[in-house]
Amino acid sequence: MANVAAGTQGTDAVNVTQLKAAQAGSVQYDTNADGSVNNSSITLGNGGGPTTIHNVAPGTATTDAVNVGQLNAVKDWSKSYTDQRFNSINQNLNKIGNRANAGVASAMAMSGLPQAYQPNQSSAAVALGSFHGETGIAIGVSTISESGRWVYKLNATSNTRGDAGVSVGAAMVW
Repeated sequence: MANVAAGTQGTDAVNVTQLKAAQAGSVQYDTNADGSVNNSSITLGNGGGPTTIHNVAPGTATTDAVNVGQLNAVKDWSKSYTDQRFNSINQNLNKIGNRANAGVASAMAMSGLPQAYQPNQSSAAVALGSFHGETGIAIGVSTISESGRWVYKLNATSNTRGDAGVSVGAAMVW
């Protein structure tokens, strides 16, 4: 048959020009080197450049393609999760830093406690320390033996973070 007119009705025959036009606008599997159909590969747009596929349903199986909506949801969830974890870590680091600063303030308060300095003398003392916005308070007692050879000291401290500590010391003087 030659010179077949283009079919226009559902029961009309189609010509080669119509078949080629229909084939050019359809998605087809790639072909293997031997000309057989490669059922595992599809190239869109004749491989001439990127092709956008519209109206893709969300993938549900591990072998399904995903759509941009699914990718954006994962991206948003990942960002939110990462932000939450970093915020939690940052809060924990701030707490650790504040406790360390309070500990330094307590140590400064203890080191500021005066002590007895003559034989057969005792003293009671109080001192404050401050470091990076945290405060420590210390109280202590000390005594020196009658001979002046022994010094005893007992200190206690607390700070703005609610931490408490004690120290005890003894020294032999010669």
